[in-house]
Amino acid sequence: LGFSALGVATQAGTSGITNPGYHGLSQVLYEFASSAANNGSGFEGLADNSVFWNITTGLAMFFGRYFSIVAQLAIAGSLLAKKKVNESIGSLKTDNVTFMIILVFIVYIFAALTFFPALLSGPIDRSRRFEEDLRLIRPKSEYLNLLGEGLFKICQGLVYKFVLAQAVYQAITYLGMEGGWLSNGIYMYSYGFYLFFDFAGYSLMAVGTSYILGIMTPGNFNEPFLATDMKDFWDRWHITLSYWFRDFVFSRFMMASIKGKWFKSKLTGASVGFMINMLLMGLWHGLTASYILYGLYHGVLLAITEIYQKKSKFYKKHKKDRWYKFVSWFITFNLVMLGFFIFSGRLLEII
Repeated sequence: LGFSALGVATQAGTSGITNPGYHGLSQVLYEFASSAANNGSGFEGLADNSVFWNITTGLAMFFGRYFSIVAQLAIAGSLLAKKKVNESIGSLKTDNVTFMIILVFIVYIFAALTFFPALLSGPIDRSRRFEEDLRLIRPKSEYLNLLGEGLFKICQGLVYKFVLAQAVYQAITYLGMEGGWLSNGIYMYSYGFYLFFDFAGYSLMAVGTSYILGIMTPGNFNEPFLATDMKDFWDRWHITLSYWFRDFVFSRFMMASIKGKWFKSKLTGASVGFMINMLLMGLWHGLTASYILYGLYHGVLLAITEIYQKKSKFYKKHKKDRWYKFVSWFITFNLVMLGFFIFSGRLLEII
């Protein structure tokens, strides 16, 4: 990560990045991750045959491979050099039930926190659900089905990430960068689809890999652009993050506000809760004006949606009508795309 930060923060590093945006960052991360742990290969397109890239990847190889080996040998040598002492009351015994319980607990926690498919690209998993899968011994037939699903998800993710996302990115590059209302409109809608295919592709590959390993990591997307209101959208987009904030921020806030009687009505409390919840989610993405504005934007939309659905007789009368669902979908789709436009930072550049 340190070398990757150096690669995107210096002129010598960025001069080798041929594809700006998310894919360019992927090139840099893969270059150093591969150098540190594998064979030093890189994504096609990164111009890495330069003094900067040769030196930094060489250092990544040294610190990632050999420095860790030297450190382990040094620790082993230090332990070997220690004088053997007789067992005393302060000795930690390793042949009893207590030590076994502690060891198993540490292994489970470490495995949950470092399960690499979820760690690399999401989604956010829950420890109890993860532990159940980790303990579960599946029949051969069930695992073969899981293996097939995992391979399919990986292939689907590859198509999303390297075919569809790149196709949409080309549309952004050629049609959405010139300025003007038409260009900005193309950028707004294209960026929304690019973000989905790029992020959903990574998530699908992560979920597919975990399926192959016998862990049913939850999915992160469920046809988000078919949502018919903003609450429905957040039940479909980045689901694991949305549910995490719902359970640990919004729900806790609502319980505290009801218990403390902070507001005259639950509806007011829910509206404030949505604002706080989404503001924190915006800050989670980063401490930039566009992310903060994105969080506030969705907080306002969720609050308005909640008030409208609770108070509107028109909504209660027509919510199941086909024409109403279509109009609601159309409005939601455009509001979502405007949110991504804010998220991208392009809106603030125009202003």
